[in-house]
Amino acid sequence: MSIFRHLITCFLILVPITVFACGGEDTFLNDSGKILNKNISSSLDYTNANFMPEDAFGILLKALQNSRFKGEEFVFRKAEYVHGKLVYQFESKNYFEDVNAKYHFGPVNQNNHKVRIDVDAMTGNVYLASGCGGSPSQKIYTPTQLDKYIDFGDIYKKPFIQNNTGFISFSLDNQINIDGRLDEKAWENAMAQYFYTGKEKNRFYTEVKSYYDNTSLYFGVKTDSPYWLSLLFKEDPNMGMMWEYKDAFLMKSDGSVTDAHFAQRKDESYFLKKDIKSRIEDYSASQNGLYTYEFKIRLSPDDSDEDVSFAKNNDYSVVLMMGNTKEHYGLFTLDDAHKDHEHSKANKNHVNVQASSEEIFRIGGFPDKNLFDENITVNSDMLKSSFLGSYTPTKRYTQLSYTDTSKKFSAGITSFFIILMGSFIFLLFKKEKTGRSFFYEKILRSRYFHLIFTLPTVLIFLLIGFTGFFGEQLPRENLATVITWIIWWNLLVFSIILAGRLWCRICPFALFGDMVQKLYCFNKRLPKIFRNYYLQITFFVILTYIFVRFGIDKSPFYTAVLLLVFTVSAGLFSLMYKRRTFCRYVCPIGGALGIYSVISPVQVEKESDNTCSSHNQKSCIPACRTFENPVKMQNSVYCDYCMKCFTACEKNNLQLSKKRFGVGSALKTTLSSSETAGSYLLFGVVLVQTLSMTSVKTTTEKLIASIIGSQWAFETFFFLTVLIPLLSASLIFGIISLLSHNTKSNKEIIGKLSGESAIALIPLSLGLHLSHNFSHLVEEMRLVLPGITTSLQKLGTLSSLYADFNVTPVISSAAAVFSLQSVFMAGFTSVSLYVLKKRNLVNKSGRIFISVSLILLSILLVYVLSLPMAGGHVH
Repeated sequence: MSIFRHLITCFLILVPITVFACGGEDTFLNDSGKILNKNISSSLDYTNANFMPEDAFGILLKALQNSRFKGEEFVFRKAEYVHGKLVYQFESKNYFEDVNAKYHFGPVNQNNHKVRIDVDAMTGNVYLASGCGGSPSQKIYTPTQLDKYIDFGDIYKKPFIQNNTGFISFSLDNQINIDGRLDEKAWENAMAQYFYTGKEKNRFYTEVKSYYDNTSLYFGVKTDSPYWLSLLFKEDPNMGMMWEYKDAFLMKSDGSVTDAHFAQRKDESYFLKKDIKSRIEDYSASQNGLYTYEFKIRLSPDDSDEDVSFAKNNDYSVVLMMGNTKEHYGLFTLDDAHKDHEHSKANKNHVNVQASSEEIFRIGGFPDKNLFDENITVNSDMLKSSFLGSYTPTKRYTQLSYTDTSKKFSAGITSFFIILMGSFIFLLFKKEKTGRSFFYEKILRSRYFHLIFTLPTVLIFLLIGFTGFFGEQLPRENLATVITWIIWWNLLVFSIILAGRLWCRICPFALFGDMVQKLYCFNKRLPKIFRNYYLQITFFVILTYIFVRFGIDKSPFYTAVLLLVFTVSAGLFSLMYKRRTFCRYVCPIGGALGIYSVISPVQVEKESDNTCSSHNQKSCIPACRTFENPVKMQNSVYCDYCMKCFTACEKNNLQLSKKRFGVGSALKTTLSSSETAGSYLLFGVVLVQTLSMTSVKTTTEKLIASIIGSQWAFETFFFLTVLIPLLSASLIFGIISLLSHNTKSNKEIIGKLSGESAIALIPLSLGLHLSHNFSHLVEEMRLVLPGITTSLQKLGTLSSLYADFNVTPVISSAAAVFSLQSVFMAGFTSVSLYVLKKRNLVNKSGRIFISVSLILLSILLVYVLSLPMAGGHVH
């Protein structure tokens, strides 16, 4: 670095910092992080500036004339001293998904998707603001002499208020109980600031609220990130360099909140060091679906070297930082621009730190002066145009990064219709391949099947139970939650399209029941009233309610308890009742898999009608452990492929038949009344699971609460959503029944309409279930390896491995994920339409009515899938 530049640096920050952390050189700080700005004015000195902000804006508009951003609206963001320059920074109001506008906070990159541009107040040069802290980087325009004499003042007359002051701490008018739960009533008048963090895309969402009183400052933080978080403040919002952020409040998922400051070790690694004196007066945290923190700090600092002095009517820059290691809080990554620097080498264990965009925090209300100390009058129109804080009412309940839903939906719906037409035509004209599936038979009848598949499954579930009860109760670091909810629960539904209820063949709960029966069994039959599908679907609804309401997937202990309940239930039913009564009539998981297995690609069938008719003993029937009749079986709803009927058949007349992929036995299936009702309810369950992870849930709950009160708002939302498909079908077919004058023939038609709709709904329901689980798989499978590694490390193994939780998903593009979800929906909608056409059991008008209803419903579901969704499992 030149001596001249060094002198400018010393003048600006008034401390002996030898070099910058940008542009290829290293930064040296003292261990206390002491950075003094006492002689720097809180407003900018612009006496030597050749251009005012309004002039800079005019130059910016001219610079954009020949760029792709011509006509785009840019808004003033901030003015600051950075790298020896006084710059005015402007930001696009719109997001650009294809723009790699990395915001460079130190070497921590954040893909902001907003274009930020700096204009030099001295020269008028226009730069992309992609350097450190948004400092000038690539020059994109040099003003002409003519530009310097044009009066741009009339172009932009809105007052240039310091930065994007959208995060304001108002005076406390309620009593706040610091319990970490963010009581909605207590915080309702606080302004919210939203911070988004991630590597190449914004992945985690954090909402911060604040109040103040005469002596203290209150913060409420809500996030879907399990990593450590830190709010970092700098006293002078006009100083752009990273090391100005000397005061930090560190929050960890174990519930602690620590007063810290930015510091550097002797080996040049950076971290957040605990303050000698803490100004935190009180704090608490809670984990109830999201991580929430509340803490209270003194306005006055305990140590001027380590703390920012907060005061009413002052502005402070704030960023949120996040990392995925508990022990280290390094602020530097191994970015390519810094990989050869000493500070990067020293910080190689701290590579997964993420930074939000810089925002401005103000205490006491809206400002009455602009950044040049000129008096201004704030009105509502000015706030809309001049403040760029992340707070918008439409994002209030969004738990992911921003998304352009309309464009995303347009792309997805286009894919939907193309695939829908293509796959429907394919199904119509592609000849079905039938015959015996020797491949499946060989695997399922192998003597090594249990050794290869069942035994490992049992051992894994035993390990799940052990770690759930006795391991550390952090969901991302416990085998119970990682394996159960990320691997098993997500992949379970995908197994259906491969082999129906194959899971039931290796189920450890059923195996435990079989073991109990070998010891003793009362050999009773379940009462006839319960020998239908109603028990299974009722238990599945209850299981889903508990899952959504209480977040079992986020608790290793309750995950283990749930698996224990299944095991004990299977054992008790096996003790009381013969064969696999639990699996056939009670198990909610088997019930859901069973309905979907209508479209299983393989099915047990008799090979020859004549051979079967001439065999009177029918030894295959008593051999079936799920009470099926292999001779008359229409589908695989209750078949778990145990293959005992094959062994029992003395004529060797059974085969595993191939069915059309995605269609299965749906063309010949007749559902019982309980199975018909169950298919509607199953669709309702999948629908409520999907809606519960979008903003629809909270919005609907608030609407319900305004009518009946908040006590039962969630329960009303949940059970109404589950019942909507069944109630809608009942209402529509009931109206048709009334219009038909209750004639017997018309009643039969109504019964057929109800049954046909239920069968046609099964592929659509599975399509939604697959699409929903696919989004979880893409986002969450990256956590499996580090989650298992960390869990095993706590059991005393694999201690040498590094668990990186910040792995980029296999498919990192949200648009690509949504397009694939649209493909799933289109493919299974086409199956529904194909089944409806081929069965041909209702008249033409009935088929048209059901087909149009299915297509409209599918479009609505595609839209629901396009909405931002909260992270589902294992927070």
